[in-house]
Amino acid sequence: MGMEPDDFFLVFVLGNCEDFREESDSVRRAFNAATAAFQLADHVHAYFSRKDSSFLNRYPKKKQYLQYLESLCGDFIHVQSVATVYKHLYADGLHYTISSGGSVDVVEGLERVYSVASPAEFGTVSDDAGIDVSYTVDVGNLSRPSVAIMTRDGQQLPFLPILENVVSMWSDELITLREPIGAQSF
Repeated sequence: MGMEPDDFFLVFVLGNCEDFREESDSVRRAFNAATAAFQLADHVHAYFSRKDSSFLNRYPKKKQYLQYLESLCGDFIHVQSVATVYKHLYADGLHYTISSGGSVDVVEGLERVYSVASPAEFGTVSDDAGIDVSYTVDVGNLSRPSVAIMTRDGQQLPFLPILENVVSMWSDELITLREPIGAQSF
């Protein structure tokens, strides 16, 4: 029978995310959570490529599906980057936001205004020129140590909100993939 993507999401993605929430200062738990959240893309692509011809027509290559996921949630590339440096030590591609495992570290008292990658959950707001207004969430002063990533452009980002955005994206994506083919909008 095998493990379907929903099972992988519940057991590994949510399980590792919850473990990391409990110890947000654990680099090991951050790497495990990132790896599960990223690897779900492999499971989804392989599973739906075999079960749904319209999925395979839209995403014949896994890279196309990864690009689609990043368009749903800009934080997906951060999770992919963390998972990549965990497996390979270095991330050589220019699309990765971090360069090595040393870019994932524990910091104390991180104060950061974190930009939300996808404003969809907050509704759509435009300024007078019709340009979408950016949204931010103030994660405040994280008084206890927590894992953060240092991006190639020098930003230090708390990893937990990044991971939670990606987990939320996966929850929505798995629901969408389970809808009858005719009900999906692309």
